Amino acid sequence: MAWINLDGKRFYYGTGGKSWEPDLPAVVFVHGAGGDHTVWNLQTRALAHAGWNVMAVDCPGHGASADLEALTTVEQLAAWLVAMIDGAGLAHVSLVGHSLGAGVALTVAGQHPDRVQALVLVGTSLTMPVNDQLLHDTLHDQPAAVDFITGIGLDRHYQLGASPAPGLWMVGSVRALLLRCPPELLHRDFSLVGDWDGTPYAAKVTAPTLVIAGETDRMTPAKNGKTTAAAIRGAEYLQLPGIGHMLPNEAPREVMKALRRFLSAHCRQAA
Repeated sequence: MAWINLDGKRFYYGTGGKSWEPDLPAVVFVHGAGGDHTVWNLQTRALAHAGWNVMAVDCPGHGASADLEALTTVEQLAAWLVAMIDGAGLAHVSLVGHSLGAGVALTVAGQHPDRVQALVLVGTSLTMPVNDQLLHDTLHDQPAAVDFITGIGLDRHYQLGASPAPGLWMVGSVRALLLRCPPELLHRDFSLVGDWDGTPYAAKVTAPTLVIAGETDRMTPAKNGKTTAAAIRGAEYLQLPGIGHMLPNEAPREVMKALRRFLSAHCRQAA
């Protein structure tokens, strides 16, 4: 675990359980709405023990990080992420983001193409409209919002009790994660992503890019992932069968293997 102080506030990031080593390439992970760095536990641990320095951030107000109440746009969240990268002393990084985090990663890659070695977008779309009722419930009826997010976020076989790890209740773990997020923060997350448009940033990305989509994703449908990949020059598209929107949780090994393959090809040498 590690901390960075920005303007008198402390922000947390996970390192995959391993201290950073000089001259290793750095990979920054950004979670989605209502999440924290723990959604990437398997992937970050695997990479940290296979030749990368890992920075899995808790976005403002999430996990152990202090909040920034003035955040109103994904672009502001992207600026915060760049400040975190600067605070860690990293000149160049690879970025991995899921859902809202993918929007943040794409924004950074479009705004600062010279600083991004590789880009991985998981469960993403160039725009992510949010249902008005969901926006209302995130603030006024959080249990209903969590039920809705869990219900459409996970593939049907996980709803019925399937799990990539024996004994793990997928629905319960996702619910517990979302319910840890204060209603005002969950509402802000979905408001941010609902107002964002990644189209102008996609056109400016120069880093090698991988877009990973879930075949049965109902929040950012696979067809939107294909559109995103098509909008980024040379991007690779990977679709995982029988997987919904919560790809880091539903398909942890498949996502980890895809990350190791892609990042090994594009950022093995430190920048």
